[in-house]
Amino acid sequence: MARFRNRRILDVLHFDIVGGCQLKCVGCPNSTILPKVTRIKPSVFASCIRNIDVDHVKLFRLFNYGEPLLHDDLPAIFDVLATAPEFSIRHLEISTNAQFSRWDQIEDVFQRGLLTGLVVSCDGDGTPVSYERFRPPAKWETLIEFLVKARELRDRCSPKLELRTTTVIFDEADKARWRSVLEPLGWDPHFRSWINLVGASETHSGREWRPGQGVCSFVEQTGQLYVNANGTVVPCCAHPRAGEFGNLCLEKWSAIVDGNPRRHFVELLRNKRETMEICGACEFGPRVPKPPRIMQLFSQLSGRMSGLGESTGA
Repeated sequence: MARFRNRRILDVLHFDIVGGCQLKCVGCPNSTILPKVTRIKPSVFASCIRNIDVDHVKLFRLFNYGEPLLHDDLPAIFDVLATAPEFSIRHLEISTNAQFSRWDQIEDVFQRGLLTGLVVSCDGDGTPVSYERFRPPAKWETLIEFLVKARELRDRCSPKLELRTTTVIFDEADKARWRSVLEPLGWDPHFRSWINLVGASETHSGREWRPGQGVCSFVEQTGQLYVNANGTVVPCCAHPRAGEFGNLCLEKWSAIVDGNPRRHFVELLRNKRETMEICGACEFGPRVPKPPRIMQLFSQLSGRMSGLGESTGA
């Protein structure tokens, strides 16, 4: 276990408390390969948490590919997190499609003060027709009702809870349209472009699909942990069945991260990625390192000087 001593902090932990989803979003692999919804038992969740042998988690997300609000005993999941002495958590988030809610359970969770962020995912150009087109069978009016009710509960039960949306858009006009809907309701909108995901029914990125090369950013470092709804550790949040490294019901995370299944997976990515059914087609590659601070400043300065020359006709 000596190699694990320097890995006592997890930057990101995604844990699916629900496997599957009630929506069939066109850009999500869940819509084609995980039709059945499953829920982790709180006792199994507790066993898994006990086996995550780290000291601290910077960002803990109670989802990976499932819809967490479909869990039928959300308070029991938070009972586990409230009493677990295994590690501390800086930020704890739930991300939801906002199409199903047990408001008594959500209120219970808000009142505990453990949750630091509630994130609602939504796609399209900011109109009801576009939203429902990309996230069937979601309903626009259900989304708006959820946003209003969650804001009211937050204000009453947990004023420090961050309300945020993550929205897949196609151009700048979409941002303005979404902001006009979301900001008056008290939500902080965040935006991203379309990501091509293996197994999705449709692709709308507008770019050529180019598989990544080498070891992807999800597994090149050991500070990331992704877990499905039966405790199985998987490689990433880009595909729910890209591989299996072990099960937290049976093993410590320190054993899984140094285990043969993960090591073999990394070697395949490094040397024979094109032979892998899912990862061989996936776009994600290695993390692009940020340039040193001095290079960033030089680049910014060069850009300013270049712009000055163009504006003066030099």
